[in-house]
Amino acid sequence: MGFFDLFKRKKKEADTKCELCGKSTTNTISFNDESPNRFFCMECVKSGAMIKFVTRDLKPSAPKKTIEELYKEALQDPNPYLLKDIEYPSEYPTFKFFPNPLRTPSVVESSVPCECCGKVDKYSYIAGIDGYMDAKGDFADINNLCLYCIANGEAIKKFGGAFTDKSSIANRTADKAITEEIMYRTPSFTTIQEKEWLSHCKTPCMYIGQVYIADLMKMGIYKQVRTDLSKTFYYKQMPMTIEEIDNMLIQMTENSSLEGHLFKCTVCGKYRLHTDLD
Repeated sequence: MGFFDLFKRKKKEADTKCELCGKSTTNTISFNDESPNRFFCMECVKSGAMIKFVTRDLKPSAPKKTIEELYKEALQDPNPYLLKDIEYPSEYPTFKFFPNPLRTPSVVESSVPCECCGKVDKYSYIAGIDGYMDAKGDFADINNLCLYCIANGEAIKKFGGAFTDKSSIANRTADKAITEEIMYRTPSFTTIQEKEWLSHCKTPCMYIGQVYIADLMKMGIYKQVRTDLSKTFYYKQMPMTIEEIDNMLIQMTENSSLEGHLFKCTVCGKYRLHTDLD
């Protein structure tokens, strides 16, 4: 059982008392640790009080695994790596905040014409444009764009919207030119829930790509990413131990509902990970 499997939202027909504060509520979270009738109100959940309360009594599920043991377990997946081993051709436009989109699911090999310029290129960007609306005023998808029309701004000029919405960029106080470059002239990526473009050193990071746990270990950055998550996970409202983060990230594989999106600081080079849960 994974860490997040312990929690499940339940809607009760009758009022249920919160175990922590005693208030009656119909909107609760249940704690699935084989102890019946443990319910908590959303106020205690959002404040982080519930997590601190229930984890006091949790028994360690297993001895702590070494990095080598975690890596060996990750490699048991049929396709343990997600980042493609593809070099970015020098003749293609450069993106400071997305240095190699060819390594990611955002760009695929294609013979379909670009929806902006009509030309056929070897690669097509398929991650769409946030906020694009068709002639009827309905939200629609733009599924084939060449990298040239993204870099020169022609795609957004023609279709409107943004590749990454401003609200998704973590440091919205960053230089306006940087924000607009990410929004209008940089490829983006798709997520299960809401997208978040991480920042560090007071500036938006560059996006490396979606990763599995084996990718982090192959790159030798697993410990760095794990430590960063332990300090920032859920904005410190849901603190997690190193062991709990290990148990979470080991599920970040091909058939998992947990996604990982890797970023790198353009100032100090530190790696950061955004996790997204289905």
